[in-house]
Amino acid sequence: MRRKIPVFWLCLTGTLLLTVGVIFLPRYFSRSLDMRHMNQVEESRRDDFSFLKPASNEVVEVSRAFQSLTQDGKEPILLTSIDDPSQISQELLAAVYEQAMMGAELGILPWLNIEEDTTDSSYDASYDKDLIPVYHNWQDDVSFARFYSITYTSESDAHKQEILNFWYLNFSDGKRFDYSFIINAVTYQMYYAKIYNGFSSDMAESFLEKQEIEYYETESSLVKSSNYRDYLRTLFQSGCEIYYEAIGSTQAQSSLTDKIGIAILYYDKGLDGTQNVYIERRIISEPFSEYLGISMGFQDLIRWADTLL
Repeated sequence: MRRKIPVFWLCLTGTLLLTVGVIFLPRYFSRSLDMRHMNQVEESRRDDFSFLKPASNEVVEVSRAFQSLTQDGKEPILLTSIDDPSQISQELLAAVYEQAMMGAELGILPWLNIEEDTTDSSYDASYDKDLIPVYHNWQDDVSFARFYSITYTSESDAHKQEILNFWYLNFSDGKRFDYSFIINAVTYQMYYAKIYNGFSSDMAESFLEKQEIEYYETESSLVKSSNYRDYLRTLFQSGCEIYYEAIGSTQAQSSLTDKIGIAILYYDKGLDGTQNVYIERRIISEPFSEYLGISMGFQDLIRWADTLL
């Protein structure tokens, strides 16, 4: 019996020491490590990390963001896709409509308004559509909205990444028109448009015609001109300059424009001179549409956006 008592106390002591060690030893080592590095600074290579900040949304910076699509081979990241039209913000739809119609009025886009059929029973028989045309509200025919993000290296600091967010929306009635737009998620400025309707088809065919002599409408009459294509290109150039608030603009040489044109916009860079931004316009076609289409947008963006459905 006497031999068992020392063994008991020995086991009890060992158990207590083990318990204390398990509880307090990790804390001791953690505290000692903290004290060792307290009030000390360690260096690391700056190439090992970068900061992320929102883009400025200025046209020149936006152009740099889209250049990463071709120069760095980046793809925008799809963050959200809304396929239920009722879930798309009315504020967003109204903003797209306003920007697109502004672009059409400036000559950047083909005309977008589609006249309603006033011959059906919903209109009074005495209604004269030639005097008061009724236009379809294509804003109501939104198909989907997708939210994208793209990151690119800041021009001022190679260790900073900037992020640009934008919406891609499609509007279609399945027959008379199909419109797609890319707009800034904050300012709603339009960066790209793809238009299929009768007006886009007429514009495309005017560039594809071998004979230059065409007709275009002024405020007073129809004017016959042998310079119709030049008129459309000049209208596109001046419209881009106004819409994107450039300090000046010009056109690329005709041999480089693939029949449609490139507007070169100038922006003041202070002591660095001027910065050029290129807005391109193209003829496109798709099996789903009976019309020829027109697309326009930032030159590095349009190559990617034209492939979107």
